[in-house]
Amino acid sequence: MKKKLHKIFYIFLVILAFVLLLFFFIRSTFINFNVENYMGTDAAIQNYKSDVDKYADEYKLPASYLMSLIMLECSGAKVIKPRFEQHVYLKLKKFRDGQINKFEDLSPSDLKGMSDSDLKELAKSYGPFQIMGYKSIKLGCSVRDLYDKDAIKFGVKWIDNEYGDVVREGRFLDAFHLHNTGKVFPQSGKSETYDPEYVDNGIYYIRYFSSL
Repeated sequence: MKKKLHKIFYIFLVILAFVLLLFFFIRSTFINFNVENYMGTDAAIQNYKSDVDKYADEYKLPASYLMSLIMLECSGAKVIKPRFEQHVYLKLKKFRDGQINKFEDLSPSDLKGMSDSDLKELAKSYGPFQIMGYKSIKLGCSVRDLYDKDAIKFGVKWIDNEYGDVVREGRFLDAFHLHNTGKVFPQSGKSETYDPEYVDNGIYYIRYFSSL
C-alpha cells in the first residue's frame, strides 16, 4: 500500500511539472506576446503593407522592393530601437564646429546652435527603413517623422530622392547596395555591405513579396 502511494505521488509530481511547464510556455508565447517582438514577413505585411502600397503608387516605386527593404532593416517589426552611429556623430560634430568643410549635402547653417545631444539624435538611424536622423533636415521633417506614424511616407520620399530612378529601372542589386552603403553594387561582384548577405537576402524577399 505504501509503495502504491509513493508511485501515485511520483506520478502526481510528474504531471504537475508538465502542467507547470506547459503553463509557462503558453504564458511566454501568447500572454506576453506583443508587437515589439513580432517579426517576419507576416509582421511586415500587417504593420506596413497598406502604407507601402499607398506611397509606392504615389512615387511609382515597386512595393516589393520597399517591403524587402523593411525586412532587411527591421525584420518587419513595428517597434524599432534606433541605432547610434558613433562615426557619424563625430563627423557631424566636426562639421558643426568648422573642423571639416563638407558633410554630404548639409550646410553649416543646418547645424547652427545644435548641442552635442542634438547631434547624437541626428546620428541615429530610425524606423522601418533605418534612415539616419540628419536626413530629416533636407527632407523637411522632424526626426520623429522617420519612425512615427509617417515613417513610411518620409522613408519612401527619401528613397525616391536618393535613388528612386535606380529602383524604377529594376536595378535591385544597385538599389539595395546604395541603401546600405551609399554606393552601387561593385563590378567585382563582392558586396561591401556590413552583412555580406544583405543584397542576396533583398533579392530573395523581392521574389517573395512579388509572388503574393
